[in-house]
Amino acid sequence: MSAKHRPDRIALLSRFMVKTYCDPTTRCWEWTGASNQTTGYGSIHVGEKNVTAHRLAIILFRRRHLRPGEVVRHQCNNRSCVNPDHLLVGSHADNMRDMALAGRTRARLSSRQVQELRVRRAQGESVVSLAAHFGLSPGAASQIATGRTYKHAPGPLTQAKFSASGPLQDDDGRRAYIKRQTAVDAATRCWVWQGPTSPSGYGRYGDEAAHRVSFRLFKGPASPGMHVHHICRNRMCVNPDHLRTVSPRENLAYRVLPRGERHHGAKLSDAQVREIRERYVFGRESGVALGKEFGVNSPAITALVRGVRRLEAGGPTLQHTLPKWTNRSLRDGDALAIRTRYASGQASMGELAKQFRTTASVIQNIVDGKTYLWAGGPRVPRPERKWLRMPRATIVEMRERAHANPLLTLERLGEEYSVCVATVIKILRHDTYKEAGGPRVIRSAQSRGRPNLLLRRLSDSDARAIRAAYAPGRVSMAALGARYGVTHKAVAALLAGKTYRSIT
Repeated sequence: MSAKHRPDRIALLSRFMVKTYCDPTTRCWEWTGASNQTTGYGSIHVGEKNVTAHRLAIILFRRRHLRPGEVVRHQCNNRSCVNPDHLLVGSHADNMRDMALAGRTRARLSSRQVQELRVRRAQGESVVSLAAHFGLSPGAASQIATGRTYKHAPGPLTQAKFSASGPLQDDDGRRAYIKRQTAVDAATRCWVWQGPTSPSGYGRYGDEAAHRVSFRLFKGPASPGMHVHHICRNRMCVNPDHLRTVSPRENLAYRVLPRGERHHGAKLSDAQVREIRERYVFGRESGVALGKEFGVNSPAITALVRGVRRLEAGGPTLQHTLPKWTNRSLRDGDALAIRTRYASGQASMGELAKQFRTTASVIQNIVDGKTYLWAGGPRVPRPERKWLRMPRATIVEMRERAHANPLLTLERLGEEYSVCVATVIKILRHDTYKEAGGPRVIRSAQSRGRPNLLLRRLSDSDARAIRAAYAPGRVSMAALGARYGVTHKAVAALLAGKTYRSIT
């Protein structure tokens, strides 16, 4: 906390004690100030942020700052208590242990029930019957029996039957088990996993993914940080010939999500999409009414009837009402055609963007190979941009010309020196090439409607000339500003004596 926002300790202590009330029965200092509705802990504003009241109590009364990873534990099991005598500093594991001993956990089973489950599992009772008896899933019962959960509870632990790294099997036994747990597809030669699966669709071997275990057993361990990719695009396949290691970025590029109604986020089927389009085009029904009927918003209906989304579903669309630029997902064939046509010089990126109804940046990423890597086709990498440093004499010449001729536009300077307008402004303002020297010319901040006007610092002789030439009713401030390359506000400040006060 900066010294500017560091509060006075005495004042903070007074604020703190005003918000507390001592319970005569439990001796807890009950926090009466603001509190977090979710966690139940008190909070107080200190400096620029809110801090929890019980952590601040440790800092104020014990004069100890908490290190990263340390937590404040309540011995009284009262979250609103800020009595420093009821607080202890410890680790997160200590805090969890206190919660378990005090019975404040959200556990579904008590320690006695966990012990009973483990004893019955060690005696040979199946996981399915134990799960049905205790109201758990077979997976949860297995994790309790093996000690992965409820580690603090007593009872004999049972080792997992099939562990990818356990001592029950050697590598030859694990290879044989993988072959027994698979069915070979005659068409694709995939070893389709027949054992447990994960919610993401991969096979499970103990605590690991089955395809990663297969790769390690048959081909060796994968390099740290590398992913195991399915060449066959079948997540249930564990054939080591169909597996290879790729980087996380490559694995993401190879990922192909199902399209249309098969997508996990699809709310409408293809038949519903066709019905919406027919009713909108021929029945003249409004998008708002259709959206309410089918449970989607009106912009989604508009995208469907225009063919921006779900074009493969069929049905009449209003193609003529499509906007000029419409971002949509391209197919693999579209990406291949884009790369082929651009590499052969048949079309530019702008023409391809118009044809495929997308933006030029999307076309650029496809041509570079940053997206749609799996689509194939010739890739044209983006040329490296090299910063061409301008000679010092050129910089000084540009600044002197801009200072001598206030009406010289920024575009004219950019065209003559082959640089953009932004670079010209930076050079004239000495934001770049500061060591080159030359007069400093800055862009006018007041001329919003005239972006080409250059504002320069007046010399002493110009200031005297402006004061001598100004005559109300005959020569205006705007005319003098245009003559000397400054704004009328700068002329007004000069005439009022706010600037160039040393000039008489």
